[in-house]
Amino acid sequence: MYHLRLLAFTHGWRTVENRSMLVKAVSRLVELSPIPDIYVRSQSRWIAPASFGMHDFNPEMGSMDAAHWMMWFHRSECLARLGVIPVIPALKAQLDRLSEPGWPPARLNHPYFTRWGAYTGLRLEPDWRLPKSREYDLNFRRLLILHYGS
Repeated sequence: MYHLRLLAFTHGWRTVENRSMLVKAVSRLVELSPIPDIYVRSQSRWIAPASFGMHDFNPEMGSMDAAHWMMWFHRSECLARLGVIPVIPALKAQLDRLSEPGWPPARLNHPYFTRWGAYTGLRLEPDWRLPKSREYDLNFRRLLILHYGS
């Protein structure tokens, strides 16, 4: 996720050749999705790559829980800012789904959205106990992805 964020919020690297390389790389991640967790035991410790939100670039959106939606929002915003969504059919299909009424589901009132940390947190409104606040935040994220992803 850190790599996606660095690429999404910087511009000096954006050449035709680099964009092409990025589209190929993300397309490959979509093809390989879902990518299983990888753990290696070294002596008495488990070691795993840092891969928050990077396991499934082509999820079944109708069956995602709050954790998957939170990762999807973070990942999709970066991919939209990178301009790869319109040229990768599976990502374009997700964007099309997001533009349908009722997406994302309003039931996403979960600490993954409301508590801020290094990886999680999408809440901008001060209090998600009000249904409208939750709706405003999720719609803001949805429209942000639709704007950059189109």
